[in-house]
Amino acid sequence: MDLVSILEAQLERARDSYPEATFETRELPETTTVAGDHPLEVALAEVLENAIEHADGRG
Repeated sequence: MDLVSILEAQLERARDSYPEATFETRELPETTTVAGDHPLEVALAEVLENAIEHADGRG
């Protein structure tokens, strides 16, 4: 699986779901291949949602 593509897709979903949130990323490589499947996508989505829910505004 391409981790960068998965992360970009999850960031897009999070931005759509939480338009008031700000997401910043550092420069990402074009691709990063990892062994994984759908649970990896779910885990990344949950990490982003958790970060939003527990952010205290202190960038």
